Formats: sequence, structure tokens, C-alpha cells
Amino acid sequence: MKRRIVADSSMEWTPYLKDHEDQVFLVPFAVDIGEKHFIDDGSTSVDTFVKEMKAYPDSPKSAAPTPGAYLEAFGDADEVFVVTISSKLSASYNNAQLAKTMAEEKGNTKVHVFDSKSAASGETMAAEAILERMEKEYPFDTIVTEVERYIENGNTLFVLETLENLIKNGRISKWKGALAGALTIMPVMHGVNGEIELYQMARGKKNAYKKLIQAIGEKSMAQAERILYISHANAQEIAESLKKSIEEQYKFCEVKLTNMKLLSTMYANTGGIVIAF
Repeated sequence: MKRRIVADSSMEWTPYLKDHEDQVFLVPFAVDIGEKHFIDDGSTSVDTFVKEMKAYPDSPKSAAPTPGAYLEAFGDADEVFVVTISSKLSASYNNAQLAKTMAEEKGNTKVHVFDSKSAASGETMAAEAILERMEKEYPFDTIVTEVERYIENGNTLFVLETLENLIKNGRISKWKGALAGALTIMPVMHGVNGEIELYQMARGKKNAYKKLIQAIGEKSMAQAERILYISHANAQEIAESLKKSIEEQYKFCEVKLTNMKLLSTMYANTGGIVIAF
């Protein structure tokens, strides 16, 4: 029996996922900066993308993978587990559901689409949870039940140096963005059922990162049972510093760092940090 994981390109690679590239397939988003068209498949470096984004006076636009792209990624697998960015942020989830219907009508393929209710490291967290259970040869329905519960009990926190692209693309309301940006405040945001909400406000980067770390303790009750993921947009030094602080203060079974690709960088901008656990 052939099984595979299919995820949109908000998911980020970890060494564990890379070691199973024959079972994990990414379906890329497209991102347009003015008339320049980018596919989030690793063919464009994040540095190049950031330079283009900074030089462009308006906001980039993204397009979710099509149902056809998902269907093609399912290949000849008997069982497919799909992970998408939050359905509240993109059409990716709905397109994957359409592909599921098409696949199941064509043959005996079993497909389940997981709404990560998150992005970036949150999607990576879900993909690794699926892969771990696939390796243990859990039945299809058991994987679905356990990973849906894992996602439901997960948390996403993030600190971005600017909310500009989130606001311009309608992923966060203007009044929330205005509140977060008032008085040189740097917001700590969190995911609430897949939507972006303001969690706390801090004055300056240092205090924002401190509050971000504090928020982990306020939200997490089962640290030893979970992995914490930190994804960053060209902020390796900050991410490593946060990793060290988190490992000193908390007892997660592991803390992993990942690099954002084009889509996540588009929204997070340089310096953005997203934590999922």
C-alpha cells in the first residue's frame, strides 16, 4: 500500500521530512510582485525574493495551488494525507478538498485534508505528526483522528516586524493592525481557530521576544509530549537565541528551527518569527 503526505508550500522542510522526500510532496503557491511571477518551489532564493519585495511599492499577491495541482501530487498513492495552511487565510484548503473529491470519484484512493489552522511551522508540525504515525504503520482512520486532535491542541504564536502585507492582503483587519502598530508597539500575535488575533503588545523588539517566550508558558500544559517549532524569515540569529531561551525555560521534547519559504516570507517579512507547539 502506497501512502504519501501532500502539503502546500507554507510547510517548511525539517531534516526528518527531508529524509522522507519519497513520501512527502509539496504543491507550491504562486506569488506575484507586480509583473514578476514566482513559484514557491525553491527555485528562487528568499534573499532574491526579499530584495524584489522591498523594491516594490505595493503589496505582493499570492495564489493557492489549484485542485488539479493537488490531484497530480496525489499520484498513484492508495492513501493521501494533505496538510494546508489555515482555511481562514487561503483557498488552499478548499482546493485540496476539491482534489480529494475528484480522486475519490476516480478510484479507490483515500484522502484526508487537514486544516492546519496555522501556517509555516504550524503546518510543519502537522506534517511531522502524520509522518511519525505513518512510520508506525497506524491505520488511516487512527492517523486522521490523532492528528486532528494534535492540531486542535496546538498553538501558534508570532512576532513580525511589520503587519503591512498581512493587512494589505486582508489576512488581518486594519483596525487590529493599527492597534498593534500604535505608539511603536511591536505585537505578539497568535492563532485563534485559524485566524490571526492580537495576543499581547510590547514596546520594542526585546520586550516582544520576552513576551513571546512568556506566552509559551501561558499556553502550553503538555510540553514534554510535544515538539516546538520556530520558523523564521532571514532571522537565523534571533531564532537561535529564542531556541536557547526556550530550551532553558521549558521542557519540550525537542525544539526545531525551520526557514520560511517565499509565501511565509511574503507575509512575515524579514525578521518574522513564527512558533508552533
